[in-house]
Amino acid sequence: MKTYIFLAIFSIFSITILIGQEKSNDTLFFNFDTRYIKKGVINKTQFHIKDSSYDGTFFFEKIGIVNNIKPKEILCLKKIVRNSKFYDKKAKRKLNDYRLWEYLRDYTIFLIAKNKKGLECIQVVASFEIE
Repeated sequence: MKTYIFLAIFSIFSITILIGQEKSNDTLFFNFDTRYIKKGVINKTQFHIKDSSYDGTFFFEKIGIVNNIKPKEILCLKKIVRNSKFYDKKAKRKLNDYRLWEYLRDYTIFLIAKNKKGLECIQVVASFEIE
């Protein structure tokens, strides 16, 4: 009987620990800096970043516009990229597009643009394409 009680208690703690270790999908809000983030020329639903390399291209794909979001903190994408382990200022190919995509692919991402009506929240997903 003691064994069954012990196993039941152990199972409950194990399940609690496993649930606590699940990765939550965090949200990132980036300022839509038009000097650093450019809309795609051919595909208008894509947003390319200035530091993207030529052997593989990192870009954001637009999912849609979301209203009623009030971001607590809006980050600068340029500062995040250039201060990351994916960017090497001295290298010929400065940004490792693939590693940046690997890092950002699990986040919910919004590009925040200021307009006359207030904030426009463009929901995007990180994408990578080999050219």
